[in-house]
Amino acid sequence: MNFDYAGIDQQSHDSVPPQDPDQPSNNNFPSHVSSIIGSCRGVVRGGNFLQDCEVVDVQEELGNPIPARTVRGHVNNIIKFYFEQHSVMAQAQILHGLIKHKKMKPATKFLGFEDAKTKQTCENAIENVKIALSSFGKSRNDDVRAARRAITTAVMSRSTSRNRMVATMSSLLKVSKRTLFKYTKFRVRIDENDEVACWALICRQPYRCRMAEGIKDKVIEFWDTHSRAIPDRKHVLRKRLSRNVYREHCKHVMEMTTVALYEEFQETNPGVQISFSMFNKLKPWYIRPNTIRDTCCCRYHVEFELYYETFLDFCKRHLPGEPAPHTVRDFISMILCNRNPEQVFFNKKCVGGKRCPECSDLTLFHRKFGIDPKDPALSDITVIWKRYEYVSMDHASSSTSVPSKRIDLLEDEIPISDFMVKFQSQIYKYIKHSHRSRWQASQFKHSREVFEPGTILSVVDFAENYTFAPQREIQSEYYHSDQVSIFVHVLYRHAQASIDGRDSTPQSREVIKEYHFYVSDDREHDTLFVQHCFGVIYDSLRHRGVSFTEHWIWSDGCAGQFKSARSFYWLSRIHKETRVRHTWSFFETGHGKGEHDGAGACVKRALRRYQMNHGATRLKCSAEVVEWCTRNLGHESHEQAKPVHRLYSILEVKII
Repeated sequence: MNFDYAGIDQQSHDSVPPQDPDQPSNNNFPSHVSSIIGSCRGVVRGGNFLQDCEVVDVQEELGNPIPARTVRGHVNNIIKFYFEQHSVMAQAQILHGLIKHKKMKPATKFLGFEDAKTKQTCENAIENVKIALSSFGKSRNDDVRAARRAITTAVMSRSTSRNRMVATMSSLLKVSKRTLFKYTKFRVRIDENDEVACWALICRQPYRCRMAEGIKDKVIEFWDTHSRAIPDRKHVLRKRLSRNVYREHCKHVMEMTTVALYEEFQETNPGVQISFSMFNKLKPWYIRPNTIRDTCCCRYHVEFELYYETFLDFCKRHLPGEPAPHTVRDFISMILCNRNPEQVFFNKKCVGGKRCPECSDLTLFHRKFGIDPKDPALSDITVIWKRYEYVSMDHASSSTSVPSKRIDLLEDEIPISDFMVKFQSQIYKYIKHSHRSRWQASQFKHSREVFEPGTILSVVDFAENYTFAPQREIQSEYYHSDQVSIFVHVLYRHAQASIDGRDSTPQSREVIKEYHFYVSDDREHDTLFVQHCFGVIYDSLRHRGVSFTEHWIWSDGCAGQFKSARSFYWLSRIHKETRVRHTWSFFETGHGKGEHDGAGACVKRALRRYQMNHGATRLKCSAEVVEWCTRNLGHESHEQAKPVHRLYSILEVKII
């Protein structure tokens, strides 16, 4: 065991006679012996050792010191009887054995001798910290930066700068002094404030305007509700969670630019303070820019945007002094009365366009632009009028064919006076339609948040038929492909102790979300199909013991499926038969897209991926689809991001 002396001040004493450099050296001892001799010389030079012993209050533990005269006598006797008659090498060995003896350990420890192993351990720890910091490099990864902050802050303290060791530490760790001073301030804050002494948080400078609690979830939900789900099996995204663990989600596309979404978020949430960069950073991973065909659009919105583009082009060319807003939303805000900061919707009397004394009959519109359709000066100006209309499709080649109609985009060049009459007639139609669609979307969102225990909430719609397409297909099979219908039913209910092991209460809501898919070979999407599916789900709920006294249903307004006399008659009968109160709400025309469309896309995507495998079993009918989906998709999700549990079930439907 090697020792190095440290702790006693080396003071001047009688110097050792110099050695002739030409003479052979007698001090070619092993390194451990040389270090011991140097340490012993330091002990002899300690002239004030007795005074130091008298100052230190350790008499009760180590005993009282003896006079210096007695010490010198004992030292002279030891040297005379045990050292003088031996060589220098033997003297070094005796001294080394004396210091190494276990009975001398308390004395050597009091003198400040350090264990060489302890010193090597400290040096090794410093070297390990240096290697760790150098391996990080200049990486900007969040985990790497957190590890760098924690390690550097741990090795620094206030005593480091107080003892003027920052420069030495900088050379040892290969870290700049400026960085070490910065982390010293972090360490001081940790040591002085016990309440916020968190290494991960205190080492990060707080934002000037940190988001309040719940703002992050509100922004993410805004992104999700203001993007459109793609109900196509080809557009299902996957995110890697861990090794061989992935999460699938239907692709959402943005219906407007990020700047426009940010402005709308600020308009609908005036009390929320968030920067544009943070708003964009909180965009969910499955929302992408719209780089594909924009399908399933609302005719009212698209057609009015075509009208407004023509009007905006006319204002730029002929009314340079009266610039029109660049977006339809800003245009509507300009021609209606201003809303209060806490209001999300315009006043009803302003939306109707008849009862408001300030903005009725386009008063603000005429005041802003002052365009008179009867002005003769406008008769020579023409614009391109774009609109959607139904056109007849006559099949002249077939004598038995029945003329059919289809909607198409038509363009005509008309005078601006005629266009302004048509444009002004469409303004209030669009305002009412947009107001109803937004209000119904907000009511659906509100109903999901407030429905009480004993009530179930459903969102239903048909998915696009799934076409069987095996991996290997002969040429003739392409024209005779089979299809199955998929009816998607998203059901929300409160947890019940008899089924889920816990109860949901108004104070502690525990909502269970269930996805039910009804697959059938019947490709008629009519009200009888819907009625049969609801009968199946009611039987399933009664069999599982789910109790409810009220049922809220949301769907689109398709007359052939939901919004018809037959559907209302069935609803009145099922209300009496089940003793359950039903409330059926419809989304505005052209709207109602939601997660049920994405759920159907996920099922079709899974089926398509399976059929693309060479060794996959060929699916031919709905029974085989139900069997495969039940085996591979009928499981409960373990997603814990929100207090909503997802339960997938595949049910076969047979239409009689």
